[in-house]
Amino acid sequence: MGLRSITEKLPGLAAAGLIGWLAIIASRLLEQSTGLLVEAMVIGIMLGIIIGNTAGVHDLLKPGVAFGGKQFLEAAVVIVGFRMNFMDLAGIGLPVLLAVLLTVPGTLMLAIMLGRIFGLKNNLPLLLGVGTAICGSSAIAAVSPVIKASREESAVSISAINILSAIGVLVFTWLSYIVPLGDTAYGVWSGLSMQAVPTAIAAAGARGAEALETGTLVKMARVAMLVPVSIVISMLASRAAGAASEKARKVSMPLFIVLFLVAGIIRSLGLVPETGLFMLSWLSSTMLVIAMTAIGMSVNFAALRKSAGTAMGKGAFLFLILSVVSYFWCLFFLGH
Repeated sequence: MGLRSITEKLPGLAAAGLIGWLAIIASRLLEQSTGLLVEAMVIGIMLGIIIGNTAGVHDLLKPGVAFGGKQFLEAAVVIVGFRMNFMDLAGIGLPVLLAVLLTVPGTLMLAIMLGRIFGLKNNLPLLLGVGTAICGSSAIAAVSPVIKASREESAVSISAINILSAIGVLVFTWLSYIVPLGDTAYGVWSGLSMQAVPTAIAAAGARGAEALETGTLVKMARVAMLVPVSIVISMLASRAAGAASEKARKVSMPLFIVLFLVAGIIRSLGLVPETGLFMLSWLSSTMLVIAMTAIGMSVNFAALRKSAGTAMGKGAFLFLILSVVSYFWCLFFLGH
């Protein structure tokens, strides 16, 4: 990338960055004043859509906005890898590990099946599936470039998943007082069911410290599934696209997914100090907000509106099925 190319991209990226920072501030103010957990990514997408479909995106900003929604997004996903510690997964126990290994692909298959039954086209069912099954917005952000999802598909999937996740926190907090599960079992249930990492932690924490610790660990096990799921999806997408040569069929893994895995391994080996991990976590979160804001600025609202209702309904059904199945799994294997 030459100096001229960088200069062309700076104005648009700076604009997305400014709007993204406003989204981060708004998210924090909402949580502090009302207790609502609304992810900054969702606010960033919404602000981007509003600005892009009212004031429009000036030609000067378009190169940077396009860069923010693709290469910048991929870089953010790579840094997300430093949040994962594969070593921690050894402590979750065989029944819980088995639950993760079954519910993640099961949710994805159900999402694809529902998409076919209800005639949903393109990538929307799969994006809703990975968002529900793995880790909400981050999973959608990681898989979108792999399957070449449109900006509208990414935006509506992230918005639907996060709205449902926010509702889920309220429901799980209420259920934490009445379900016949012990603290550990409730933590496992929250970790298996909630879409996003922050909302899984919030839902588990409603029951106390033990449930919080367990729920966080189980949720991170689901996050770790992003690597194998991305690899499988990439291979299937390559074959579906009709890769011409044997080499093209074999070498189908996007570089940013490989680097994502490398980042997770580096973290797991303890090669990054705690202060560095804190900074990388902050950096990845901020970059994801900016990238999603850039995607929002490029979204066509008319196209978005057509699929919003369908996405909410399908996402809600997936969330309900995952929660019910996970609950009975916890009740049967972990009990009180």
